Amino acid sequence: MMELADERAGAEVVSASSYDTRHEPRCILDMSQATFWSSTGTFPQEVVVRIEPSLVSGVCVFAINVRSISLEYCDEAQPIKWTPVEESFDEVFGDDGSLQEIRWLDFPRVRASYIKVIINAGWQDYITIHGMSITGSRN
Repeated sequence: MMELADERAGAEVVSASSYDTRHEPRCILDMSQATFWSSTGTFPQEVVVRIEPSLVSGVCVFAINVRSISLEYCDEAQPIKWTPVEESFDEVFGDDGSLQEIRWLDFPRVRASYIKVIINAGWQDYITIHGMSITGSRN
């Protein structure tokens, strides 16, 4: 298994529903939990990460104030047709402002070129994503 959500491996944030110049979306891929992407308000919030075409076997999101989260993936050249991951989290533990490790334990082994993180609700008015891990193998 290799880490696919790393800028050095070609990963890139291609879309985010919020943008703050102090906490840019690309910060979720810099492998530093000291930096983060911050939402700027209402929910849902989304981040789309492009990875090299791969067989994905696991996803983990490191965040603060996330209450409900889900994932979708796409194996197309352009991120148009999305498939939801069955496992989602409607009530994530961690309403105290501490770092949450949200790990999809039953992630289906799927071919993907894009992963979309959807924050459906937060414990506060904003959330932060401090990092993301996508594990798998290249096709």
